[in-house]
Amino acid sequence: MIDRKGSSCYAIAAALAQLVAAILRNENRVFTVSSILQREYGVSEVALSVPTVIGSRGIERILHVGLSDHEVAQFLENGREVHKRIMEAEFVVHAEMKTA
Repeated sequence: MIDRKGSSCYAIAAALAQLVAAILRNENRVFTVSSILQREYGVSEVALSVPTVIGSRGIERILHVGLSDHEVAQFLENGREVHKRIMEAEFVVHAEMKTA
């Protein structure tokens, strides 16, 4: 795959450079980044990729995009699934730490 497509590390580095520039220059620029949601779109305490304004404080605010009822339902379902998997992973980690 890498022979055909090339390495993705350059794209990741370019995106990171843009994020750092937005922070250092207080650009208040919109990026789609993984942000911990606090009731945005009805989801809390889980990080999902959403349009986010990045400035000198990092995440300045999360933008709210108009979603259809179907899209909101899918977003909520995905948020719940991510949260469920995080809880399962924490349980496994804590269980392994007790046996170590």
